[in-house]
Amino acid sequence: MNSKLFIGAIFLAAVASITYSVPDTLIVARAQQLPIDQDLLRDGAPLKPGDRLRLTVVGFPEISGEQTVMADGGIQVPLAGYVNVWHLTPSEATELITAKLGPYVRRPQVSLSIDSLSPTRVSVTGAVNRPGPLVLDTPAASLHGASTLSEALTLAGGVTPQADIQSILIRRNAYSNRGVSSLNLRSNDPYPIEEVRVNLWQSIREGDLSADIPIYDGDEILVPVSNGLTGIEQQALLSSSLAPNAITVNVGGEVQRPGIVEISPNSDVSSAVAAAGGLTLDGAAQNIVLLRTAPDGTVENYIYSLGENSIPLANGDAIIVSQSGRSRVRGFLDILSSILFPVGFLFD
Repeated sequence: MNSKLFIGAIFLAAVASITYSVPDTLIVARAQQLPIDQDLLRDGAPLKPGDRLRLTVVGFPEISGEQTVMADGGIQVPLAGYVNVWHLTPSEATELITAKLGPYVRRPQVSLSIDSLSPTRVSVTGAVNRPGPLVLDTPAASLHGASTLSEALTLAGGVTPQADIQSILIRRNAYSNRGVSSLNLRSNDPYPIEEVRVNLWQSIREGDLSADIPIYDGDEILVPVSNGLTGIEQQALLSSSLAPNAITVNVGGEVQRPGIVEISPNSDVSSAVAAAGGLTLDGAAQNIVLLRTAPDGTVENYIYSLGENSIPLANGDAIIVSQSGRSRVRGFLDILSSILFPVGFLFD
């Protein structure tokens, strides 16, 4: 690496340390406080610890009342005792409670409603702008929060230009999206983990909403990196709702306003230079260096001319505009002139 790129690498490292100094690794997304639609929730997301429920048994006020799902997924129902409702939908939980009360109450009429839902916790890693744990702190996550994969990716800062959205991997509890009434609910054995592959290109290209699957508490979402995306595919991806609204890059060197600039996610090097006020009189239009930190920590560098199509920029990229050769020659002549013709000579 020559001295110019070495200096550029140091510049990029400094930029990264400033741009990504986020004190909290846990991102909390708060949705608008909207009322819970019980009809839509009845067969919606499975119950989980922390959910607050209201149990009603007609004619038995001593059994009825508020219930909070405990850390082990259970609730304590008078007469019925311990009932594990973790991973059950509200309607499935109602059926289970009814069956548990059968020996003690003749033809029990049971209803179960949701007072509030606990936050949904997922993890998003890979080719997104803000990887890490994500807490969906919503009153009804299955309706108004990040209930689908695309919404979770958006709340994670959107995907990067290198995202392979045809092969997104979701690791989840095998019973997250279905009832477990037939299982031994008091078993301490860990639930099996299943892997789900998702192709979100179907949603972008064909408007196929079925490809945008629901997510559940505890899901681990991995967006792999692709090296085979064409320019057209990248532009389609960065123009979709999966991309962030804006990205920040650092532009330095011979530009009018060096520093961090905010641009659209499908911008190129020339757009970033324009956002920084354009070149100075000494800027080299044929020697603009793009520096990017690769996933393995190495620094990639690309050289473009002003106006040339470049790869789409990513969050945290650094662009350095070099000094033109003519400017360097002029600077050398100025130094040489000061040596050969010192100011004092004029007054001799």
